[in-house]
Amino acid sequence: MVRPLCASLVAILATSSFASADVEKEWQEFQNNPAAYMDKPLIKRGVNEELFPNVPNLFSKEDRESGEFVEKKAQYRTGSTHLASPLCSADGVCLDDVIAGRAKAKERVQDFLDLNEFRSKKIRPTADLTEMEERGLKSAKLDETPWSDTYWPISQGLLGARYSEHRFSALKDNWKARYDLLLTPQASLRETLVNGSQDDLNSLSPSEKYDLLLGDVKGPYQAGYLTPSQWSQGEGYYKNQGKVETWMGICNGWSTASFMLPRPRKAVQTPTADGSRQITFYPSDMKGLASYSWAMADMHYNFLGGRCNVKKPKKDRASGRILDEECFDTNPGNWHVAIVNQIGLAKRSFVMDATFDYEVWNQPVYSYKYKYFNPQTGREARSLETATVAIADFSKDKFKKFRSKQTANVVGIEMEVQYVAETTPSSALTDHSGRDRIVTVSYMYDLELNSKGQIIGGEWYSNAHPDFLWQPAADARAESYGDQALKGSWKLGEPLPQFWRDIAVKTATKHNQPLAAIVEQLISGAQ
Repeated sequence: MVRPLCASLVAILATSSFASADVEKEWQEFQNNPAAYMDKPLIKRGVNEELFPNVPNLFSKEDRESGEFVEKKAQYRTGSTHLASPLCSADGVCLDDVIAGRAKAKERVQDFLDLNEFRSKKIRPTADLTEMEERGLKSAKLDETPWSDTYWPISQGLLGARYSEHRFSALKDNWKARYDLLLTPQASLRETLVNGSQDDLNSLSPSEKYDLLLGDVKGPYQAGYLTPSQWSQGEGYYKNQGKVETWMGICNGWSTASFMLPRPRKAVQTPTADGSRQITFYPSDMKGLASYSWAMADMHYNFLGGRCNVKKPKKDRASGRILDEECFDTNPGNWHVAIVNQIGLAKRSFVMDATFDYEVWNQPVYSYKYKYFNPQTGREARSLETATVAIADFSKDKFKKFRSKQTANVVGIEMEVQYVAETTPSSALTDHSGRDRIVTVSYMYDLELNSKGQIIGGEWYSNAHPDFLWQPAADARAESYGDQALKGSWKLGEPLPQFWRDIAVKTATKHNQPLAAIVEQLISGAQ
């Protein structure tokens, strides 16, 4: 069963530009009541700089207030019944083990950065704040945003969702009603293939369109080859709980595919297995197949930090700082080094869990921009020198007892980060970055510098801060079990070769995976 990793903010997200808070005002509020300030919600900005301080989400009010959402996420993410690929590093430490308390979180930024990528690009990473400024790294953005897409909720049938069919969409998140609709003879995949109009064929789900590439859907495969596994994900939850939680989906797959594969820029057509009908794959269809491929692929990831699995984390009474190690999340020093090197130097996105709580998780990062402030006075500083306070002179330090013994100086940082958020799938024939949804958030923190000026740590000024970070290697590919056995080639616009069809059918029915080679060829034709 796919490991669900999502909570959605689709209803309120919109394209955003940078905006900056009054740093000194924020700092003064923090100084006056640090415990209260640390618990302020993370502010998310949308188009025209409108603010969303109270973010709607897909967890019930009761789950949020009781903390049950934490246990629900942990239960679904670490459940032994899930078949999705775990987030594991090359040395065998998996994020699920961190979540369940069986292993320590990754705490070194070296564990996150793909050093092979830096070597191949002949780029030297840096952990020196002065050098970051000298190399022009105080702000950076990718050439194009990672592409937006839905997180393909399990409550809607994952890739089995006929998102452009009115009857299907009208049932909203009622998993049972949607499933029952597809079981009716007139709505079956087989009936649509044989007697449906071209519009009917175009409104099929991404997995159904994929199934029509593989073979004639009759006999035991009337529901398709890949499609049955999409609905089986929700069936178990429905039988056990009488419902399928709306927050569960594959944003782990979407958030990775969004920057590891090119954007499908236009719809493509290719014939069914017997060549009798043409299938239109919209950009949303290809995004869905790509997202599912990455959700199911078995590969190594680099990750940093751990996932908070505590209902009500312990906090320092005076400062409001979270004391539970797993909920303190990514240290600000590691965060700063990671985002500057990854976005500013490697020019490749990564996935961040934007806060430790229920609001947002698994978002691909697009850009950052930071400025200094003096942590002793709270004033914005135009130079690193005026923002730097010797630890011995830092009399207003609310986190004094948590500082590293190697700290010589402290520098205040306000960073604005843009990440890409989910959208809803559509039957649009084209896709471009203007359709993406971008959210801007602002993080305040300080950085601890050693006597050589290197970043060695820091403290967050808010408990709503980036949780864990992760990314696959730069040269990773979402290969299925069948991809390595493929021979020959397939040209878009022609029926799949019989050999490809046989392997694709086995991979879909036995391993619940699409072939990466098919998905990549579709996307290649959509450029």
